[in-house]
Amino acid sequence: MAFKQEVNVPLIFTVGVVSGIMLLVIVIGTEAWYQSEEITEVAIKAQDAQGRSLDPASPTKTFAELKQDQQTALAAKPHWTDTTKKQRAAIPIEDAIAYLTDHGGKLP
Repeated sequence: MAFKQEVNVPLIFTVGVVSGIMLLVIVIGTEAWYQSEEITEVAIKAQDAQGRSLDPASPTKTFAELKQDQQTALAAKPHWTDTTKKQRAAIPIEDAIAYLTDHGGKLP
């Protein structure tokens, strides 16, 4: 008895199209889920950071207090930031701008 071996083209085409659509839906769904989780995680971290201190040496300082301390240090008189090597100094911003304009933008 002879068997008829023909390729069922419409069935193969249908399976291919359905598989492609399913794959596309899975990829888009996974991307949407990832972005949703990322947005949620960023919001949680931002909320935690508002109340948490950023300086481990003084856990009671908030971000606003640390920023104010930094602004005060920048406006203070010139001082060395690394006292051992004395290669890095902090000077007031106005003095730095004046120095750069007087010397054509060249650093010392």
